[in-house]
Amino acid sequence: MANKELTIEVGNISIIVTSNEFSHGYTYGFLSFSDLRTRPQFPLTDVAVSKHLIEITETPTHIEWIGGYLTGWVEAMLENSDETFTSVLYEGGEQCP
Repeated sequence: MANKELTIEVGNISIIVTSNEFSHGYTYGFLSFSDLRTRPQFPLTDVAVSKHLIEITETPTHIEWIGGYLTGWVEAMLENSDETFTSVLYEGGEQCP
């Protein structure tokens, strides 16, 4: 299936996305910031943010997914919504993608 081009608004800029991996990473990154199971403990520190982002960059997956995750996570951090949630697990203990 061909990738569909879409535009993601991040702050005052637009990113033209042509990669499904980037789009999926962006969504996962954005949601993971508000997920109490995956985000660093608050209050955030420079060390906690650095460790979290470095851990993501070392994830063995598509480089576009990593770029999307980082973009989504940082956007969610800057938005700083008060709403949080806790993700659920599939059978077998794997986190929902």
